[in-house]
Amino acid sequence: KVELDAQVNDALMLRATAQHAVRAPNVEEFFRASLLRVQPFLDPCSSRYRGASTDRDAELALCAEQGADARYTQGGSSAPTFTNGNQDLEPEEADTYTLGLVSTFDLGSASVQLTADYYNIEIEKAIETLSAQLIMTKCFNLDGTSNPSYDNNYFPCQQISRPDGFTLDPVNQPILNLGGIKTSGFDLTGQVSWPVDALAWGGGAGSITLNTLVNILDSYEIQAFNDEGFVDFAGAVSATEAYPELVAHTTLSVETGPVTVSAIWRHIDEMNDISAVGNADTPIAGADAFDYFDLVLNARVSDSFTLTAGVNNMTDEEPPQIGGEATGHSSELQCSSPEWLFRVHALDRWSP
Repeated sequence: KVELDAQVNDALMLRATAQHAVRAPNVEEFFRASLLRVQPFLDPCSSRYRGASTDRDAELALCAEQGADARYTQGGSSAPTFTNGNQDLEPEEADTYTLGLVSTFDLGSASVQLTADYYNIEIEKAIETLSAQLIMTKCFNLDGTSNPSYDNNYFPCQQISRPDGFTLDPVNQPILNLGGIKTSGFDLTGQVSWPVDALAWGGGAGSITLNTLVNILDSYEIQAFNDEGFVDFAGAVSATEAYPELVAHTTLSVETGPVTVSAIWRHIDEMNDISAVGNADTPIAGADAFDYFDLVLNARVSDSFTLTAGVNNMTDEEPPQIGGEATGHSSELQCSSPEWLFRVHALDRWSP
């Protein structure tokens, strides 16, 4: 790893890093016993399938070859999957480059800090689990490039087993060394803090602080196998993964000494359904941009006790529903009802 920090003047510092990293597979990735769980995905062989298709007739022919009956219906938009460890895994390697700046200065009585960083990360032989949805996408050529001949001997197709015409066995989600992952984007932060003596009480300082963190995702490319090209998933969402191109987290805090009240705004940009990555004409809707607002109160009772109370999602914002509707069901990104929080934090201090 090589780092460079250059202090241009009292208000501006430039920074850059270059790093090569190697990670060996961990014990779980090597030796995990069979893990059975339910995962959201859509089976193109379902008679009520409403997902993206590049050649429906070819898909149905592949379904018949696998043994699916034309009347078979997936019971919902989720089904069992299982994952085992893989003792043939190799270490993954990554190259990371960042370039950024930090600016700190005063604006009247306010203190201002700004940072901006560009990152570029490339991982070779990335250790990842091949998800059931990706297996279906690649086996049935839903991206238009993976299996154009609709060959049932293609590796993802071999992870699908149908013991009879109306049953789908748990889909095997193998842990593999993927071809690679490449991602780049920008991390931006800004903080402005104003001292307000009139707010101070109880022996503490008073202040108002506005803080925001923004991630701009330029690309998130995945190469599932070495002999395939990279596919960019930036701006895509599925029932298990999300790659928004813009995420922002803004906090306005008022400190009065022992008490701090914070209002939090969480913003996630709109995303296309993941099926649109390979098929721009997909009929599956993505997720509109959405916002959550939270309120948190922290009260320092003593050096050993802090009380925290608040509410998440004050406006009861409904989360977007994502994924296709095999039988009228879909997935939600997260719960929508307001969640009340109350915690007591006790810190015991012991002298040696």
